[in-house]
Amino acid sequence: DEIKELGDTIDGMLDRLDDAFTRQERFVAAASHELRTPLTTTRAALEIPLEQGRIPAELEPEVRRALAANERSERIIAALLVLARTGEVPVAAVEEPVDLLDLAREAACEQGEAAAARGIRVEVVGGPALVRADPTLVAIAVGNLVENAVRRNLEGGAMVVSLADRRGEQGVGILIENDGQDLTEAEVARLTEPFHRGNQTRFAGPGAGLGLTLADTIARALGGELVLAPRLSGGLSARLEF
Repeated sequence: DEIKELGDTIDGMLDRLDDAFTRQERFVAAASHELRTPLTTTRAALEIPLEQGRIPAELEPEVRRALAANERSERIIAALLVLARTGEVPVAAVEEPVDLLDLAREAACEQGEAAAARGIRVEVVGGPALVRADPTLVAIAVGNLVENAVRRNLEGGAMVVSLADRRGEQGVGILIENDGQDLTEAEVARLTEPFHRGNQTRFAGPGAGLGLTLADTIARALGGELVLAPRLSGGLSARLEF
């Protein structure tokens, strides 16, 4: 009787897990539709007048930049939805040679205005750091790490990206270091948890607390690793390795 009761309990737990996975798949499918529809509409609204020659010449570069940004958003959403649905990168994922430091430079440029407003010195040194992986996913991971290093920095602080010291091991990686508040090992260990932002609540300050979570998920999905550690002088050290 006790063994039967245990078996029934396990069966009930498995049923509830199956129901939870089914609901998650339905949510991801709905989110996919809701996110892609406005992007498709925006792309059409930009492409049609551009192809018809109804865009003034002085505005055409801006429209093309908007189209490029829209296309990048579509790729990012598609990649993130795959991760949300499967937790891993599909076999058919695009693999290309990607320079991690070049991606870091691009991300640093995007954060340039925010960094300058707070007097943060941004530096990307060394290279190349070539990996063969899905370029969209790697760009998301590197971009989130750079953004976090700027956003969580001190006024007048610094953020430096360099090649990671692999100590003779195979592979390649980059090291992203930023100034900031003193962190304990326990606090750093929680930084990759969804919606966790140190001593801030999930509703306080900018951001949703998902940047490091996404970077960690993508690194593991691509067979890599994200290693976070507190710096002795304050702030965070993030090592992205493949």
